[in-house]
Amino acid sequence: MKDPTRLLDYEVALRFDNFPEGSWNKPLKIEERLKALRGLEYEEVKRCSDDFSGISHVSLGVVGDITSNDLKALWNKTVGSQTSKLPYERSAVPVAPKSIDTAPIVIKKPDVPNAKITGTSVIPISLQSEDHAALEIAIYVLGGTSRSLIWDQVREKNGFAYQARMGISVDPYDDRATVELIVTGK
Repeated sequence: MKDPTRLLDYEVALRFDNFPEGSWNKPLKIEERLKALRGLEYEEVKRCSDDFSGISHVSLGVVGDITSNDLKALWNKTVGSQTSKLPYERSAVPVAPKSIDTAPIVIKKPDVPNAKITGTSVIPISLQSEDHAALEIAIYVLGGTSRSLIWDQVREKNGFAYQARMGISVDPYDDRATVELIVTGK
């Protein structure tokens, strides 16, 4: 709640939300996320394990003073040698939302000096598109390195930001790519 950058990331995710209710990928408002995490019960973790273990693999991360025997006992208690009750089904990749609220998102934190500006767009281009390679190169030149045009202009020449970059993420299973411009300012 104290980090304006994280708050902005949550708000941007909500703008691009068109996941169905109940989807694991559906973004929540930060208050809803905190409430859900604080109210999480062991039975819900067990249900998740029952639904998904056996599909491919499960990763378990533990922090603290724990022995390998403790970890094995926890693993057996939560996952064990169960097989999935649900058949494997590829999650549908949602299409870009038909319309997006383009009003600026403003996070006011007067006690925090840094600001972050994010511009995100989903465009219809895939790895197989004939323009894909040219777009990757253009984005790399514009904002992909510390010697890019955006970095040089925004950070080096004008001193407006600590970080200025641009990137593209092309989904290998989808006909969409996400283009993002990020400026973290002073």
